[in-house]
Amino acid sequence: MAAPERITAAVVPLREHLMGEVRLPLFVMLGAVLLVLVMGCANVASLLLARGMEREREFAIRSALGAGRGRLVRQMIAESLMLAALGAAAGVALAYWGVNAIVALAPAGVLRLHDATIDGRILAFAAALTSVTALAFGLLPALQFSRPEQDAMHERQGGAPRRRVRRGLVAAEVALALVLLTGAGLLIRSFERLLAVDPGFSAKNVVALQVFAWDRNGRPDRTRVFFQTTIDRLRTLPGVQSVGAVSAMPFITANIDIKSSIAVVGRPQISEREQRGQWQGQPHEVEIVGVVGQIRHEGLDSAPRAEVFVPLAQVPFASMTYVMRAQGDPAGLIQAAKREVWAVDPLQTFYDTVTVEGLVDASVVRQRFSTTLLSAFALIALILCATGIYGVISFTTAQRTREIGVRMALGASASEIRGMVLREGGILIAIGVVLGLAGAFASARFMQSLLFEVSPGDPLTLGAVSLLLGGVGLAACYMPARRATRVDPLVALRVE
Repeated sequence: MAAPERITAAVVPLREHLMGEVRLPLFVMLGAVLLVLVMGCANVASLLLARGMEREREFAIRSALGAGRGRLVRQMIAESLMLAALGAAAGVALAYWGVNAIVALAPAGVLRLHDATIDGRILAFAAALTSVTALAFGLLPALQFSRPEQDAMHERQGGAPRRRVRRGLVAAEVALALVLLTGAGLLIRSFERLLAVDPGFSAKNVVALQVFAWDRNGRPDRTRVFFQTTIDRLRTLPGVQSVGAVSAMPFITANIDIKSSIAVVGRPQISEREQRGQWQGQPHEVEIVGVVGQIRHEGLDSAPRAEVFVPLAQVPFASMTYVMRAQGDPAGLIQAAKREVWAVDPLQTFYDTVTVEGLVDASVVRQRFSTTLLSAFALIALILCATGIYGVISFTTAQRTREIGVRMALGASASEIRGMVLREGGILIAIGVVLGLAGAFASARFMQSLLFEVSPGDPLTLGAVSLLLGGVGLAACYMPARRATRVDPLVALRVE
C-alpha cells in the first residue's frame, strides 16, 4: 500500500508536553491543600478565642496589677507559637508518612512525583508558613483579650462580637468543607462513569505482546510469513482459546497509527456489508466483508473513531501486537508465548507484554490517583469541620449553663433544651452549606476538564454532599446538646 498523501505533525513546547496533562490536577490539589490549611487555622482561632474567654478573669487581674497590654499580647502570641511548634513537629512526622504514601500511589506518568522528598527547603517553607499562620490567627484573640479593663468589661456585658466571630468561623469551615467534598464527590461520580464505559472489546483473560518484526533481509513478504507462522504456533499452546494480531492495539501508546480516508463506491460513507470500498488516493479497491463495533483506542474517556481493519495477508505490517485469550490467568502464557516466537526468530524482541485488563487499569490510573488524593483531603476537611462545630457548640453551651438551668427550673423539658442547642448548630450549618454551594458553583469551571460525563453542577452530588455535611454537623452538635440536658438546675443557678 502506498504511503498517505499527507503527513502532519503536532508541535508543542516541551514543557507543555511534559506538564500539560498534570498541570490542572496539581493546581486543584494545591487549592485543596490551601482550603484544608484555612480550615485548620479557623479551628485554631476558634479554640484560642474560647480559651481566651475562659482566662478573662486572669487577664483582668493581671491588667489591674499593672501588666501592660503589650505584655499580654506578647504572652498570648508566644503561647500561639508554642502551640504551632508542637503541631508542626507532629505535622512533619505525618508529612514523611504522607509523602511516602502519595509516591506509592502515584502513577508513573506524573512528572517527577516519584522523586518527591521532604528536604530542607520544604521544612523551611513549612516552618515559615506555620509561624505566619500562628501570628495571624493568634493575634486576633490576643488583641481582644488584652483590652483595657473598661473595654473588657463592656465586651463581657455584650459578648455579641465574639459570638459572631466564632459562629462566622464555623460557617466558613462548613462552606470550605462543602467545596472540597463537592470536588471529591464529582471526581468519584466521574470515575464511576468512566469505569462503566464499554471500551468495545472484552479485556477478561486476554494478554497482549507487542513486537516490531522488521525484516532484516530486506524482504517485506517475510513479515507476512513470520506472523502467520507464529500465530499458528501460539494457537497450539495449552490453555489458549484464541489468538490474533493487530497493528493498532487499543490503550497501547506505542502504536504506529496510519490515518486515511475511505469511500464506498457509489455511497457517501461505509454503512453496509458486501460493498466494495476504495482507499482515497490509492490505486486499488478492497471488499467490505463485515462491520464491527467501535473501539475507544486511546482510553475509556476517548471518543470512538471510524476505522477499517485490513487482513495482514493483504497488507503486511511490521509493528503488530499478538492478542491471546486464555482459559484462566492470561499472565501465565507470556513466557510460553515468547518461547514460541523465539523458536521462529531467536532475535525477535518484545516491546511490551501486558494483560489487557492491566492496560485498562493503567488507562485510568491518573483519574484514580486524583480521585483518591482529593477524597483524602475532603475527609480531612470533614473531620476538621466536625471538630470545629463540636468545639464551638460545646463552648457556647457551657457558657449558657446558667440560662439552661433557669429554663429547666421553669419547666423546660430535656427535648426542648436539646432542640435549642441543635437549632443553634443547625443554623450555622445551613449558612455554611449555602455559602459552600455558592463556592462550589464558582469553582466549577476549574473542575470541568477533569470530569467525564458529569456536570460540575451535578444535583445528585451537590445534594448528597450537603446531606452528608449536614448530618455530620448535627451529629457533632448532638453530644453538647445531650450534655446540656443533664445540667442540674440547682448547680447551674449557682454558676457565675
